Amino acid sequence: MKISIDMDGTLWQHQDFFRAFMKAMQKDGHQVGILTSHSHKIESGDRRLMQGRGFTEPDFFLNRKDDSEHGA
Repeated sequence: MKISIDMDGTLWQHQDFFRAFMKAMQKDGHQVGILTSHSHKIESGDRRLMQGRGFTEPDFFLNRKDDSEHGA
């Protein structure tokens, strides 16, 4: 299974749950990644922040590839 987790309002709001969820799902062989409207330019910073907060490395990272404005 391939699972995407949104960062703002999801991952950051429920960190304890998603830390355990990501670890368990990856251990069980599933791919768990991030889906965010953050610009690709700050992906490395987002990854460092996740690592600093104790998250496992995501299997993939889907973000906004251009600088166009995003909507809610």
